[in-house]
Amino acid sequence: MIFDTVVVGAGLAGLTAAVRLAERGQSVAVVARGVGATHLASGAIDVLGYVDGRRVERPGAALVELPSDHPYSRAGAEVVADAVEWLKGLFDGDYRYVGDLERNMLLPTAVGAAKPSAVVPESFAAGDLRADRGGGFVFVGFRGLKDFYPAYLAENVSRLGVEARAVELVRPPGPGADLNALALARQFERPTFREWVVRELRGRLSAGD
Repeated sequence: MIFDTVVVGAGLAGLTAAVRLAERGQSVAVVARGVGATHLASGAIDVLGYVDGRRVERPGAALVELPSDHPYSRAGAEVVADAVEWLKGLFDGDYRYVGDLERNMLLPTAVGAAKPSAVVPESFAAGDLRADRGGGFVFVGFRGLKDFYPAYLAENVSRLGVEARAVELVRPPGPGADLNALALARQFERPTFREWVVRELRGRLSAGD
């Protein structure tokens, strides 16, 4: 088969290019080796998080103040804004994107840093650390889970002036002896495990958490 365009790479840029071209009537082949980087990405869209080392609060306003040789300046602020809305329009149903260029959200990373993001999956929005959001944060971990330390995360978020604490759950016996991120994700596919997590957390949460 002959294609109009071959896109090399199945990351966010490659997939976006392929969809854009297909929308314009081209036949497109995406060629990639392995699973790509999208399974490691947060899913958040950081349009403009920092300029010269300073955190950006309002990316839309900051776009028009960038130097003329910046890639966003070459494209134009309106093109960037249109691209954001186009991306949001691709998703619907259980996986929606929310946010815009008016104001960055601040999301906690796994170590408790504040990550500015303009557009995020709807399920992320409740994690906004901005002071005007209200309420506190409870970071939940599982005893024995490698590479995630909720107490350390909560301590660092607290240093940002946000109320935060950690809760550790002891996983009930289940399939698989090892507890890692993939094994835990597979357990969350089981309704009985999700129900157990809800029961364990119900008595440990306060109003506003």
